[in-house]
Amino acid sequence: MNWLKNVFGKKLAKEESAILQLAKINSWLEERGKESDFAMRCLEIYGRMDGVAKVLSKDISALESASANEDTPPKLLRAGLAARSEVVKQLETLSEKLMPPKKKDAESAFQHHWALVKGLERTVTTFGRAQSYVAALFPRNIECIKSDLTQISRLLVDLEREIGKKRKLAEESWYCRELAERLQKELSGIDDLLEKTLHNEATHSEITLRLSGLEEVTKKLEASDVGKKTQELKRILEKKKEEKSQLEDELNDLIAPLTKALARMMKQGSSDRINLEHKNVFEQLCVSPSLVQDKDIAGSLRELQSHLATLGLKDKKKEKILDHIHLLIK
Repeated sequence: MNWLKNVFGKKLAKEESAILQLAKINSWLEERGKESDFAMRCLEIYGRMDGVAKVLSKDISALESASANEDTPPKLLRAGLAARSEVVKQLETLSEKLMPPKKKDAESAFQHHWALVKGLERTVTTFGRAQSYVAALFPRNIECIKSDLTQISRLLVDLEREIGKKRKLAEESWYCRELAERLQKELSGIDDLLEKTLHNEATHSEITLRLSGLEEVTKKLEASDVGKKTQELKRILEKKKEEKSQLEDELNDLIAPLTKALARMMKQGSSDRINLEHKNVFEQLCVSPSLVQDKDIAGSLRELQSHLATLGLKDKKKEKILDHIHLLIK
């Protein structure tokens, strides 16, 4: 993967690096694949395979036409000749598989290699079972066949090595394309973030400038007569709010002794036991006494006084409430 490392700048010592634009990675990889010597190496292996195929064909014909010794025992002769027929048939099938594929691409080479490996396995299995009988009759022919099968096995190893290199190159190319695609997306995202960052920086600078100007205006305004008057009014307003809150607390404290009586009267008014003239006033007295108008307070208190006997209060409680009502009216 040295050339892939070079593409992305991971150069090893004393190696020339290749610098490419990400957009040109795919076309460069296609050219790199075309420059591969895979097809040439396969042709060289197929050329040697053709030579082995011719030798194997001659050896098969020689085995098929060979004559056994006249003094061979009949039983061994029959077994050997039957085994020879089986071996010759299997060897001819294998010989046909030695023909190279028409296409010289990696997939065709792989399919041819796979079929030839399976054919060689079946041939060796058949040969293993029958060779003892055939070797007893035709020892020299069998040695030649063994040599041919060994040559085929070595060629398959060489072909497998080339296919492995081609597949590794294809895997590295695929990985390189995937990596380039991810990098393009990430770089695009970085460009968007940079654009947003520049926009935000400009906005920040503008806001900072405006804020600085407003701070200057505020300082000048606070130092002016109007600013000083405004601060004084704010202090007065805060003081009045505190006084208002204190007065509301005092009003609540004044109405608090009547809370139980007001609640019972509101309950009876809701059940129509009594008809309340100042119902809204009573509700306000229960919730927020400070909202009750001065003109309404006296009338509502007198109405409460008139119904006090019907509220079921204890005598001491009723006396305290009456005294408090008189106090509030006064």
